[in-house]
Amino acid sequence: MQGKMNNLYIDQHSGVSGDMLNAALLNMFDNFNLLMERLNLLNLDGFRIEYKSEKRNHINGGRFIVHRDENPRSSRNLNRNFNDIKTIILNSNLSEDEKRLSLRIFTRIAKAESIVHGVDIENVHFHEVGAIDSIIDIVGFSILFLSLHIKKVFASPFFLGNGTTTSQHGEIPVPAPATVELLKGYPVFGTDKNKELTTPTGAAIVTSIADEFGALPGSIIKKVGTGFGSRSDSFNAVRVFLLDEYKEIRPYNEETVLVIETTIDDSTSEEIAFLQELLFANGALDVFVTPVVMKKSRSGFNVTAVSDPQMLNNLTEIIFKNSSTFGIRYGYFLRKSIERKIINVNSRYGTIPVKIGYYDNNRVKYSPEYDVCSKISRETGVTLKDIYEDAINIARKTIEK
Repeated sequence: MQGKMNNLYIDQHSGVSGDMLNAALLNMFDNFNLLMERLNLLNLDGFRIEYKSEKRNHINGGRFIVHRDENPRSSRNLNRNFNDIKTIILNSNLSEDEKRLSLRIFTRIAKAESIVHGVDIENVHFHEVGAIDSIIDIVGFSILFLSLHIKKVFASPFFLGNGTTTSQHGEIPVPAPATVELLKGYPVFGTDKNKELTTPTGAAIVTSIADEFGALPGSIIKKVGTGFGSRSDSFNAVRVFLLDEYKEIRPYNEETVLVIETTIDDSTSEEIAFLQELLFANGALDVFVTPVVMKKSRSGFNVTAVSDPQMLNNLTEIIFKNSSTFGIRYGYFLRKSIERKIINVNSRYGTIPVKIGYYDNNRVKYSPEYDVCSKISRETGVTLKDIYEDAINIARKTIEK
């Protein structure tokens, strides 16, 4: 699927496994022929894959099944170590991206298993994970996922089961020790259901690709795929959502600003002007001074500074150190502003920066830089109005070309 990059959300509230993820992606996009073509590049035999539609609780989905060849010759390498699997993938004709993602997933599992069993990562024997069906689950997912050109992956928290299950090592707790190791640092929640819901392969895949965990983000849903697991005693499904980013279209920017005020009646106009300069020099976006009549009919100044919210302590310190005030007022306000950009125009009087404002993608305002225009006016004797008009006309023609 070429073209625009989309986001993906993985809903694993019923658990997750490698076969469920493959089934969900195949249910969303019918890429079975592509999958077969790419898997043949592994140069492995002894397996056959099947994708079939299935309905559970009156909901349509799909199953992904790897059938192993029971011929002993084809099954002789069911127990592989990490180096065996790396060799198979690296010696294949898969793309570099497909190899890289497949090895990233297998490496996560190998590291978890090495910690659980207390052995060197290169000596980890994968048992079921090393079997052909698990190799196909991981490499197959890498092929399907990369074919979608996903920009960002979101996932729900992991759903962990309870009780015990049987492995090559005998009876082990659920969630499996390797699963717990893989999910350290990730959000999980549990249940008293006596079954395995999140497998090591499923945990390794999702933690290898997910950027964020939580609820479905604000988006436009384009397609949904549902993948069922092998157990039929419950819903046992993963859903994947192909998403377009959703952003409310606004003709303006909206942000929060800090507004600080203080009223002063015992400072000179020079001291107020100096305070204004200091506030500008230390990060204020705007500073204005308003003459006011205070109590007892005393004349004074109301000094107002507008800034980014994080500037509160810095600007407050400047006001207290450089004025006679004993207190300030401050608050946080929403500010709406239109898009703007600055271009330099070559007018007949010289180069002049012009700020251009946009509202709803339409140009609505042109504002030449005052300092530059006033300097030109003083040097040439041309009126400020004529310099402004010339700069605006050139800017308008430049933008409309």
